[in-house]
Amino acid sequence: MKRSLVTTSILWALPIGLAAAATAPFLGELYFQPSDGVTLRHSLEVQISYDLDDFEMQAMGQTVGAEESGLDPSEMTGEADFAFDATEAIESAERGRTLSMVRTYGEMTINGETEDTAEGPNQVRFTWNEDSNSHDVEVLDEDADEEDQEIASAMLSEDMGLRMVLPDGEVEEGDTWTVTAGAEGVLAMFFPGVRLDGAAEFAARMAAEEEPEAEAIVLEAAEMLFGAFEDAAIDFTYAGMVEDGEQQVAQLDMATEFTASFDPTEMVQRAAATAGEATPEFEGTVEVLLSGAAEGTVFWNVEANRLHRMELEGDWTFDVNADLAIIMEGLGEVPMEGIVSFSGTFASAHDVTEE
Repeated sequence: MKRSLVTTSILWALPIGLAAAATAPFLGELYFQPSDGVTLRHSLEVQISYDLDDFEMQAMGQTVGAEESGLDPSEMTGEADFAFDATEAIESAERGRTLSMVRTYGEMTINGETEDTAEGPNQVRFTWNEDSNSHDVEVLDEDADEEDQEIASAMLSEDMGLRMVLPDGEVEEGDTWTVTAGAEGVLAMFFPGVRLDGAAEFAARMAAEEEPEAEAIVLEAAEMLFGAFEDAAIDFTYAGMVEDGEQQVAQLDMATEFTASFDPTEMVQRAAATAGEATPEFEGTVEVLLSGAAEGTVFWNVEANRLHRMELEGDWTFDVNADLAIIMEGLGEVPMEGIVSFSGTFASAHDVTEE
C-alpha cells in the first residue's frame, strides 16, 4: 500500500465519510416497493395476558361474586401466545403495492403447540387488477375447493407489510403524523394480511347456513365493533436513522390510546330470539368498554423499501357494566346491577427478512 500524503488522507477520510453517511439524517420519502424477484419471510409473535379484576352482581338485595356464580377466578387469569410465519415471493411490484405475489403460510403455534394447517388455503397468489382497483386472490393449493377460494377472497389482504404507517411525502427527523387506523389497522398490528370486513361477511354467510336470521346478527355485531374502533388513531414520529446489525433503517416511534364502547343489549335479545331462547323483558343498559394504550417502533428499510421490524407493547382493560330492571311475572321490576372487569397486557413483534 502506497504511503503518499494523498493516499493516506483518502484512507483516513474514507471511513469517516462512510460513518457520516451511515448516520446522516434521511431526507426523503418512505415508501413500499420491494425488488422484483425477492422472497420475504414474515415472522410474527403475539403475547396477551389477562386477569379478572372484578366480578359482582346485585339482584333482589343479594350480592353474588364470581365463586357464587360458579366461576373459578384462578381460571380467569392467564397468558396466551400466538406465532406464525409466511413467505412472500414478490414477482413484480410498483411503488405502493405488489403487482404479482405468491404468499405461502408456514407453521403456526398457539401456546407453544403447533397447529394443524393442512386444511387450506395455504398458498395464494395476489394479482393487481387495474379495472377493479384491487388484488385478485387465487388459491394455489392442489386440493383447494370452492370454499377455500371463498375464504381467501373474502379474508386475505395483500398487505402484510404495514404500509398504512407510512407518511405522505418526504420526512426529516422530528416530523410527526397521525394515521387513523380503524379496527382493521389495529388488527394489522397483531394479525397482518387479514381483511376484517371480508371476514365478517364470510362469517355471516356461514352462520346463515345454520340459521338464516343469524346473518343479520353477525353483520350487526361486526358493524358495532368496527364502529367502536372507527376513530382509533396512531401517532408517529420519525426518530432518525439507526443501525440494526449491518442494516440502516428509519425508526418510526408510535403511540396510541384507544377507547371503544357499545351497548349490545338489543342485539343479544335478537340473537336469543333467533336461537329460540326465551328472554325476560328488561329496561336499562349494558355498557361494554374496551380501552388501552400502547407504544412501539416501526423500523423501515429505506434501501429495500419495505418493513424491517415492528415492536409494540401495551395494556388493556375490558369492563361490562349492567344497570337493568328485569320484568318478572309476579314480581314486577327487579333491579339488577353488575360489573365484570378484566385487564392485561399485550405485545406484538413482526420481523421481515430476505431469503
